[in-house]
Amino acid sequence: MNERDEQFLKLYDQHRYREQIDYYEKRKKAFERAQSEFINISTVLMILAALMGILSSIDSWNFRLWWAVLAVIFPTISAALSAYNSLYAFEQQAKIFQDTALRLHEARVKSPYIRHLVQESDYHQAIGEFVNEVETVFVEERGQWGLLAHGIKEIEPRLPEA
Repeated sequence: MNERDEQFLKLYDQHRYREQIDYYEKRKKAFERAQSEFINISTVLMILAALMGILSSIDSWNFRLWWAVLAVIFPTISAALSAYNSLYAFEQQAKIFQDTALRLHEARVKSPYIRHLVQESDYHQAIGEFVNEVETVFVEERGQWGLLAHGIKEIEPRLPEA
């Protein structure tokens, strides 16, 4: 292997491959955390709604009207958050980032850093195969975003009728 190939591989590995894996793994964790937070908040809101319904029915502290209003408000907020969660597609986005990170880890198998699998004469070709595999993963990942956006129905703006 020549020095130029070694320099290219080190640069590509550090500044393209590893940084992208770090990015995808961090984004996956962020979206999973956001999904969990929405689930927890919705659960708390529904428990509060049930509690407000109970307090309204027994007229605790003579605030029946306020308990009833809160019993309606909490599920409404929960439904709005669920709609936002569905619109933003946290779960699907986390899955795209996870799948891409896994595919990049699989591409590592083609890395010339696994020297015992690569003959010295085939090293240049192995670098090309590794780079092509990684770049193919990135292209396919971009295509996944189009599929996610395609799944969201567009709302056509309507002008008020005169």
